[in-house]
Amino acid sequence: MKRRISFESEGLKLTGHFYFRGRKAPTLILLHGMCYYSVEYEELAPMLVEKGFNCLVFDFRCHGDSEGKRGDWRLKGFVADVISALDFLENEVDGPIGAFGNSLGGVVAVYAAAQDSRIEALACCNTATKPSKALYTPLRRWLLAFINFMSKVMPFTVNMSYFIPKSLVLSDEEIIERIENDPKVFETRRFTAKSYSEMIKWDASREVEKVHVPILVIHGKHDKLQPVSQSELLYESANQPKQLELIEAGHVPTLEQTEMLYDLLSDWFIHNLSVKK
Repeated sequence: MKRRISFESEGLKLTGHFYFRGRKAPTLILLHGMCYYSVEYEELAPMLVEKGFNCLVFDFRCHGDSEGKRGDWRLKGFVADVISALDFLENEVDGPIGAFGNSLGGVVAVYAAAQDSRIEALACCNTATKPSKALYTPLRRWLLAFINFMSKVMPFTVNMSYFIPKSLVLSDEEIIERIENDPKVFETRRFTAKSYSEMIKWDASREVEKVHVPILVIHGKHDKLQPVSQSELLYESANQPKQLELIEAGHVPTLEQTEMLYDLLSDWFIHNLSVKK
């Protein structure tokens, strides 16, 4: 059963969908990437429900149908959104809870699991573990310096395409066309100078040291945006039990290699989330 849901996070209304299988069934919180929203899991979530999971999919603040100024986001706000999602689930389910995120969603999942023990198993894919090592190229450094200077004169947002072209993110032309024509994606492909500056300081390799639940680290071999070394850094820093999987995929397997991702996630969470009696 799928139903539209909403809950509050720090005074902002967040929206999404809850796929219900049963109160004692294990529940997965599925976290989308930057500039996307819950549509990223329209195919994957129902497949996981058929396997026996409840799935909660919601739009982060500043994304999709959720409230929040577009382009003006902070990581701590996204983490607060996950904790609010866990609060929402308190009244919905009795079984164990796991979290999965792709790209930005992977970073948020790690930070949330480090803060909240209600997440009992974790999976992260193509995670921007330490963006300063991968995204802070000389050109992007120059652009950011220019944007920071201009933002002191007048506030504005910048199109994400200047920093991250779509060609680095997706390869399937049909999916690219669908995403480009989605107004909810278009309006979130912007950021303020403060948002991007804060992103450069993320370090999930430090946060994952605080996580003491099973973690699956996944990376697409054909990811043009994040090098495999980002996921290897996360894996090396993680506590046991842990597993690293390199797959034949790009940066957004949630959309382009859904069945492959489904096989990995269903096996991992079935093994690592035990249903409460």
